Amino acid sequence: MFKARLSALLYLPLVPLLPLIIAQGKRVKRDTVRLPEPSGIAAGASDKGEFTLIHIGESTVAGIGVDDIQQGLTAAIQRHSRNCSGWHSVGRNGYTVGDILSSVDLLPRISDEKPVCVLLTFGVNDTTRFTTLSDWQQHLQQLVSKLPKPALVACTRVPAMQQFPALPKPLNFFLGLRAWQLNQVLAATCRQNGWHHISTPMKITSDKMARDGYHPNAAGYDLWGQDIAATIDHIFSGGKAE
Repeated sequence: MFKARLSALLYLPLVPLLPLIIAQGKRVKRDTVRLPEPSGIAAGASDKGEFTLIHIGESTVAGIGVDDIQQGLTAAIQRHSRNCSGWHSVGRNGYTVGDILSSVDLLPRISDEKPVCVLLTFGVNDTTRFTTLSDWQQHLQQLVSKLPKPALVACTRVPAMQQFPALPKPLNFFLGLRAWQLNQVLAATCRQNGWHHISTPMKITSDKMARDGYHPNAAGYDLWGQDIAATIDHIFSGGKAE
């Protein structure tokens, strides 16, 4: 309770700026370039590896920002991993965790042939829609409960939205603060459930972002995927994410 109140106090300096923040939010929603869904099959395999990666999430899992999903985040993780033999991604542009929960048919059927790593990548849409912290935690737990018990569950950190090139000040700071709050809850939820919180950040620099200033490009996905793959390989070798 104390942490929640302390966290809420961080918004106080922004209260006088709320009219500007709201106006900026409407303008960004109106003017931001809408990138198309990539082409390609959201799955892949190789001869190497010990586990199958099931990646569930929002637009970064859908591969928004690249032309072919094989240039996206999940393919990059498999490409850089020593232990991942194959991957399947379920990503939807604009979806929150609650939206995925409402579309149970989207959830993959997990094979028992090899150990399965379930990786969740959410947070941006839950940030912009101001999902409550309690709903955020509950939705994450409900989502994992709907999947056959995997060998490992991991969650990537919520991106630092204050660094997104598409967001002007002070809107970027306002959303960055909310994203930070969600990430704190995400890390705590991982600890409580025996999941792994992958704290490696998405590299948000202009040369690693797509032209919408909101999603990574192929180079950005490759670098982020390389970092995530190293962490997951470390976990499968008996290490910890943090």
